[in-house]
Amino acid sequence: MGLLLFSYVKHSIIGEKSRMEWRLASLIKKLNDLHTYSMNIADGKVSMSDFANTPGSMVNNLSVFMRNSHGMASNVAQQRMAYLMQYPGAQRMNQQQQQFLLSSLYSGACKDNAEKEKHRLHQEEEKINQEKSYIETRLKMLNEQETTITQALEKAAKDSAPKFV
Repeated sequence: MGLLLFSYVKHSIIGEKSRMEWRLASLIKKLNDLHTYSMNIADGKVSMSDFANTPGSMVNNLSVFMRNSHGMASNVAQQRMAYLMQYPGAQRMNQQQQQFLLSSLYSGACKDNAEKEKHRLHQEEEKINQEKSYIETRLKMLNEQETTITQALEKAAKDSAPKFV
């Protein structure tokens, strides 16, 4: 009877370890994808090569970031430009200077939006690292349990073996 019980417990531990190892592998992949995505949005602008280098799991995030970043940056840049044009010195700027100023304001707004997204990604990364740490601790505990159960299983097998005189 002890053999069956120990075998069942060992099988359960192996199944749990397998699930934990799979989850750990998926968390590591997600962390790598987050790092790649974070590097692609670092300057606030996304090029075609950035888009092509983005992992498949993050393409939707990148397209949403691009759409939101452009819209937000355009609005902020236009609002700041309108505010600056109220001053007499700004009204004397020629068209080229105004375009340069608007472009600079747009770039700054894109960088601000990228910083906000990186902050959000950092929080997500912290949650993933916490879960990863929990899983690694759980795996160590399961390995110890498996070793103990294996020893108990071997002892039970030895004890239940017929003894011939």
